[in-house]
Amino acid sequence: MPEGNGTIISADGGGILGKNDPKPALSLPVAPTHESAHNTIRANIFPVACWKADDVNFDFDSSFVQPGVGFQLPRFKTLLDQHPGAPLSVFGHADPVGDDDYNKLLSGRRAKAIYALLVRDAAMWEELFSVNAITMSHVQQMLRHVGFDPGRIDGVTDQGHKDAVKQFQEANGLANDGSAGPNTRKKLYLVYMDALCVDDAKKPFKVEKTQFLGGGKDPRGKADYQGCSEFNPLLLFSKKQQAAFDGASDKKPRNLANAPNRRVLVLLFRPGSKVDPEKWPCPRASDPVDGCRKRFWSDADKRKQLTDDERQHHKTRDTFRCRFYQRLTDSSPCERAGAFIIARLYDHTGAFIPGSPFTLTLSNGKTFHDVADARGFATLPEKPDVPKGVMEWKTVPPKNVAVEIVTFKQDVFFNLEQDDDESIRKRLTNLGYVSQKDLAEAVTAFHADYKDKEDLDADGALGDKTRAAIVRVHKNLDDRIRPDKA
Repeated sequence: MPEGNGTIISADGGGILGKNDPKPALSLPVAPTHESAHNTIRANIFPVACWKADDVNFDFDSSFVQPGVGFQLPRFKTLLDQHPGAPLSVFGHADPVGDDDYNKLLSGRRAKAIYALLVRDAAMWEELFSVNAITMSHVQQMLRHVGFDPGRIDGVTDQGHKDAVKQFQEANGLANDGSAGPNTRKKLYLVYMDALCVDDAKKPFKVEKTQFLGGGKDPRGKADYQGCSEFNPLLLFSKKQQAAFDGASDKKPRNLANAPNRRVLVLLFRPGSKVDPEKWPCPRASDPVDGCRKRFWSDADKRKQLTDDERQHHKTRDTFRCRFYQRLTDSSPCERAGAFIIARLYDHTGAFIPGSPFTLTLSNGKTFHDVADARGFATLPEKPDVPKGVMEWKTVPPKNVAVEIVTFKQDVFFNLEQDDDESIRKRLTNLGYVSQKDLAEAVTAFHADYKDKEDLDADGALGDKTRAAIVRVHKNLDDRIRPDKA
């Protein structure tokens, strides 16, 4: 689609909400008929708005919906209110790593998880639990989020876990045996869903199954939610990029670069749109990939191939293999390669801050206000066209805990492709080394923090090994920086 189609309402590291440009009025010729014939006009279905939930909203290789999605759902409720009567459909997508069949199941389960969250279908999440797409570790994370902290969240059911389960059961009228069995899990799913799916007034909302495109008529969700496997990537690496990723033992950079492809897209269609689920082109989320392939472009194999240049779908329009999906999303502002990560926001201990409110003022005076996602990533809907800005952000205390909120403010630099001394100093500034008067002092401070983790000689010299370490730390955006100050 031409860049700029539609309007992005909001964008953060967790996803994008947007409105499509209005479609022109339909004008068709008609002709007189005799009494046994008639003219027939059938309007095409087309989206009017969208919500994209990015990969950050899910636990790795699972269908568990992370608490961070709660930052987006109040905005999604506003989008629904602005489009009364608009039916929905949910599309899950995976990245091009792995095989088609596995990615079809993974993308379908994530679409199913979002659908179940919106309609409050606890049985659907229990189905995901039965196939290990939701695990006991996720049950513990849900308990913690709704106020019953089990202590550990690694799936081990120790005494802290049992005590938290008992407390939850007592608070919700369940037999308090300390076992997170099916009945307890289903109740927990609903409580957790209500905690996430709220409007601006923090009031829970749900979407009726009849509000989806298939109307909830198909018991396995046909036309309501589906998985598109890896067939519609927003981003394809260049041959050179792919070769570098293939040759690296650490796959974290590849997985991070592939994140825009792992997403769930909710499309809102023109009010009054209806479909017969049996005639809907997309196969069910649980169906094999054969039904998807029937809708491929004739040059689908060519579209899959890597080229000398990186390709983003909203610019080249040649990365989607499904022609049906491409036609649906041609004018969708949500199907861009993803928000541009400008920073990861940390506190004074070096730990990232989930949901931190931030303000970025670019050097050209343009200002952005938003919140970081669940992993502390602050993003913009597009890459800044200036090299510098000023970032201000805050700590976020736990619920019902009275602690001082700390505010941070510093310069941030973008588009750092070189590793010359000036670029290295800017990277160190981004990493929080702002009080040092010059590069030498900043390098000395970096050595003090990273000499053990990066196996550096703490001599204050900017040698090749130190230079590479600074670039690596700046690029990796780890969960914790300055490890010895934790």
